[in-house]
Amino acid sequence: MKKKPTNTHSKGSPLAFQKIGVISKADHTQVNRILTDLITWMTTHFKVQVYLPKETSVPKKISKWIHHVPKESIPSKCDLCIVLGGDGTLLSAARLMTKKSIPLFGVNLGYLGFLTEIKLQEMYPSLKETLEGNYNQDERDRLSIKLFRNKKCVFSHYALNDVVISKGNLARIIDIQVDVNKDLLSHLRADGIIFSTPTGSTAYSLAAGGPIVHPNVPSITVTPVNAHTLTNRPIVLPGKSTITAKILSKTQKGDVTLTIDGQVGVDIKTNDTLEISLLNNPPIKIITNKERGYFDVLRTKLQFGKRD
Repeated sequence: MKKKPTNTHSKGSPLAFQKIGVISKADHTQVNRILTDLITWMTTHFKVQVYLPKETSVPKKISKWIHHVPKESIPSKCDLCIVLGGDGTLLSAARLMTKKSIPLFGVNLGYLGFLTEIKLQEMYPSLKETLEGNYNQDERDRLSIKLFRNKKCVFSHYALNDVVISKGNLARIIDIQVDVNKDLLSHLRADGIIFSTPTGSTAYSLAAGGPIVHPNVPSITVTPVNAHTLTNRPIVLPGKSTITAKILSKTQKGDVTLTIDGQVGVDIKTNDTLEISLLNNPPIKIITNKERGYFDVLRTKLQFGKRD
């Protein structure tokens, strides 16, 4: 890792962010050392207030600088959230942004790091510029998901990447009716179906054959998973669309599952209806590397357009 910067913020100059939340990947081998160094640096050079989830433990030598709070309260108490981990850690942080959205500064401790695009060796100089107000920020749409059973909403959630209906290990092909703005789109027989945001277009949807959609294009991509017929293809729908997906298959417990961002799951039953729409209030704010644009990330992370 690069040497930490030693220059401090000029006295009396206001910071862009004063209250900093930090959410870290719990099982990363180096996270305790990185977290300790980061908090020491921030509190020494910038005198910011630091908030950690209650379940995050820190050494006694820095505990005096920490406010431990419930994880879900970080958006209401902070004006910036540093995420130490991979894309999964950032997705879990994004799910906290229900009523108030604060910028997410994602530092990649994982592998691909498509959302957490700031490298560990770039963390200190990038964070210094961010705290001083010199940063770039993307605003990303999410999906609003509501699950109806007997006309009653029994589950609701948000997704930054995608919503997936999938079969269990022993289940047969799923029959799903998909409507867009009350007009029939398709009767689909497949292993599942993915509804993704532009952000999620480079995740599971891409692996299933879906298109890459630029984050600035308000849209919802519908991607079948192993469709029974070749006539069912991925389709990109306008962002103002309201999509409903009804389960027509006869199901037992565990046969069909609804999964949010690959992290939150719930069983769904015959005749359950899923309602999906695009949500921009509040948007998810992600601080990006000033030196790399979206297409740079595509070429670097996905080898987009690479020629042998």
